[in-house]
Amino acid sequence: MSTCREMTLRDGEILSLSHARGREITVLAGRLWITEEASNDDVWLEAGQHANLSGDGLAVIESVGASCVEIH
Repeated sequence: MSTCREMTLRDGEILSLSHARGREITVLAGRLWITEEASNDDVWLEAGQHANLSGDGLAVIESVGASCVEIH
């Protein structure tokens, strides 16, 4: 069974996810910056956009302004 977690992040708040391969991050409001361990590509997401995490290491998500996100 998959789980979904919705959360609000304050400006500059950081969320770290370990072993996040396969998780989907959806921005409901605001803007996020996502970087994954061992990846050269960072991702910027705006409201209505999503990204699938592909790394087995640490993923770091930072809110730029207040944001609301869903993590599947």
